[in-house]
Amino acid sequence: MTFDRMERWVKVSYKFASLYPVNSAEQFGSVITIQKLARFEHDIDVLEEEYRSKRSQGLSEVPGELDRITTYSYLWVLGAYEIIRTLAQKTQHALHIKTRDEFARLRIPLAKLEPSKKHASSDFAFPEPVFFSASHEVGWTLNPNLVMTRKQLSEALLESLEKS
Repeated sequence: MTFDRMERWVKVSYKFASLYPVNSAEQFGSVITIQKLARFEHDIDVLEEEYRSKRSQGLSEVPGELDRITTYSYLWVLGAYEIIRTLAQKTQHALHIKTRDEFARLRIPLAKLEPSKKHASSDFAFPEPVFFSASHEVGWTLNPNLVMTRKQLSEALLESLEKS
């Protein structure tokens, strides 16, 4: 993660905090939660890059290495969803609702093993994880025509928070 990206996360953490009373536990907790999410994203980015680098050098996969990346990415999506869900609920801002719905499309099948109601006719009950070697990122196949990546969701969340 670049310094600029981390700076974006820090800035949005304080914007999110402005929804709560000054010096409240909720305000403090919201800043910490978003900044921890950013650090977690950084850790996943490092793991993805290491994995891609090893594959490009022809090195063998360490058992469980890719599973660790997909598990961490899965947990990142679940945590990030709660942030955007809370923000959409508190503000009713159209962009936050749109971003929440993007996250829900992946989060619901990941957590509940069923497609979201809005996409029940097209999406799988459980999205298959995929790893893109070229971009070194984890994604999930939601249906035969759609793959969603953690990085796409991360950018959508950041943009949503920045524009609030």
